[in-house]
Amino acid sequence: MRIRNRLIWMLAALAVVAFVLPSGANLGYPDKTQDCSRCHGPSEGTYFENIMSITVSKSVLVPGEQYTIGIDIVIQTALSKKDTGYAIEDLTTAAWPAIGGPALQSHYDQLMTAPTTTGTYSYRVWGDSGPATSDGKTDFDDYTITVQQATNGPPVVTPLANKKMWAGNSTSFSVTATDPDGDSLRYTWSFGDATALQVGQTPTHTYAKAGMFTFTVYVDDLHGHNVSSSATASIAFNLPLVIGWNFVSVPVVGYGYKASTIGLVTGDMVSSWNSTTQKYDKTYIKGISPPVLDFAIAQNAGYWVWVAAAKTLHLYGSVPTTMQSNTFTVPSGGAWLALGFESLKTTWKASNISAMYSGTGAVTMVAYYNAVTMKYVSWVSAVPTLNNFALVPGQGYWVWVTASGVLTYNP
Repeated sequence: MRIRNRLIWMLAALAVVAFVLPSGANLGYPDKTQDCSRCHGPSEGTYFENIMSITVSKSVLVPGEQYTIGIDIVIQTALSKKDTGYAIEDLTTAAWPAIGGPALQSHYDQLMTAPTTTGTYSYRVWGDSGPATSDGKTDFDDYTITVQQATNGPPVVTPLANKKMWAGNSTSFSVTATDPDGDSLRYTWSFGDATALQVGQTPTHTYAKAGMFTFTVYVDDLHGHNVSSSATASIAFNLPLVIGWNFVSVPVVGYGYKASTIGLVTGDMVSSWNSTTQKYDKTYIKGISPPVLDFAIAQNAGYWVWVAAAKTLHLYGSVPTTMQSNTFTVPSGGAWLALGFESLKTTWKASNISAMYSGTGAVTMVAYYNAVTMKYVSWVSAVPTLNNFALVPGQGYWVWVTASGVLTYNP
């Protein structure tokens, strides 16, 4: 063998096959550009030829990760011995982590394992085709891999969509999220209404009160990444109406309701009271009145609503968080106010309205209309403990004042 002891004979299964491979004991291989006529004579040409190509499945790996080297070698069909083979040399340690062949095949896939220590590593793949004579051909290609610690990416969360529902209605929530590392994800929900957190991808929740709430899902990959997404839940106030006349108010704000948009159907009617003129000044019949008769609903006023069939209006909006003032002007000698409150408080009583008033006169009577019994229930300041009924959100109230003034309350 005339290749300066650089290749060895490979022992195949149950047979000794003449095969050209680098020797672990003699690693001084010539460069591809070297004139190999020194070994083979001027008439025998160049020893290294372009008979091999390689592919590397992955060049940036984590410690211990596996990857594949694809090796393609041209079979020398004109020779009596057509075997091919390969060997992979670690150029850093001079070790030989893989040897394959001899076999009559043109493609090999060699599974490799990255070192367990981070760094950059260089390898040389030797390929051989033909017998270990001057007619055999040997080629090599180098490749480099980088080993680095795994980087864990945060989950990707699809933004939540706003929701509209009404108080007391159980509603399902859901979120879609993916993790670039395939980590298991934990989902934790905050619904913004001071209730306990919930865990799960698709929880259900019931908002007890009307208002605007920010709900948030936190998606945790348990590897230090916690990604959140938030949206708004608009929770409607439920205002039940019985057949016939109902004296009601809208206790939430910010939705811009008009007589035509509070949820009535054709034939239903809304009327408003003017405290200054002491007359009903606006009436709108849904589906019948022209648009010019439509009017805005004030949240601090009471309205008569007539419906042909019992129904529940779902009124969206929020509850104010600052002090509210309602200035009213009435005729000399006193007048009736048709009031409502921008509040969901249930602790107020009729006598509290008297305490809210400031002016030259006083509140002497408060009454509400019971739509079921079709009767009034009244409280009078002269006997403050008698019939001191609770104020109910959404109810309208008739209030007698002896002079103009201001009604101020903290919702």
